[in-house]
Amino acid sequence: MQPFISIGPATIPSYPFLTLVGFWAVMWLSGKELERRGLDGDHSYNIGLYVFLAALLGGRFWYVLTNWESYADAPLQAFALTINAIGVPEAVLFGLIAAVVYIYRAKLSLGEVADASAPGIALGLAISSVGAFLGSQTLGTPSNVPWAVTQFGETRHPAHLYVVGASLLILAVLWVLRKHTRWSGFLFVLMVILVAASRLLLDPFFALPDTIGDGYRIVQVYSLVVMVIALAVMAQQETKT
Repeated sequence: MQPFISIGPATIPSYPFLTLVGFWAVMWLSGKELERRGLDGDHSYNIGLYVFLAALLGGRFWYVLTNWESYADAPLQAFALTINAIGVPEAVLFGLIAAVVYIYRAKLSLGEVADASAPGIALGLAISSVGAFLGSQTLGTPSNVPWAVTQFGETRHPAHLYVVGASLLILAVLWVLRKHTRWSGFLFVLMVILVAASRLLLDPFFALPDTIGDGYRIVQVYSLVVMVIALAVMAQQETKT
């Protein structure tokens, strides 16, 4: 793979760099969609800034809190930010809270802003997953399929590229439907369902998963719970239309 990208004289880690590029892509495309809906596209960048800070600091705080034994002897290390030492689900939660607070304070429509962000989120996931693949962030399961890639001396499923493909397919679906939403928030809820379903199906291609209980994969459990909740929301809204 290619864990580092050379840009002029600088050498940058692929995964963090493309994650930031993906985050910028979310803000850019969301801003374009807000403008198409007659709103100020700058709201997207403002929301993005608050989400980034809340997710980074909140996710790091949660990781340190739940792994305090690793920092008890050197507490100043808690302020050393590394992308692998952040509680991802908690970072997402803190980021969502920050976004909702901004939307309500700016007196925007939550459903409309969420719909405008849906295609951008799918694009951002695709770009960040390319970075995860180049940086070998998580290995795929061993495989001999013709498109297998060699990672650390063994041929494996290019699992992150599967996520890239799924994210681009989701983006295509959302892009086609973006002008024909059935109710405010429809596009965002659909995006959540499709992303959760894709991770539920694709997670078995990732090696060494985090598990809970009797060996249940955490990503699949989270994805199933999120998908069921989103489906319930969609069913409830559909009964009102």
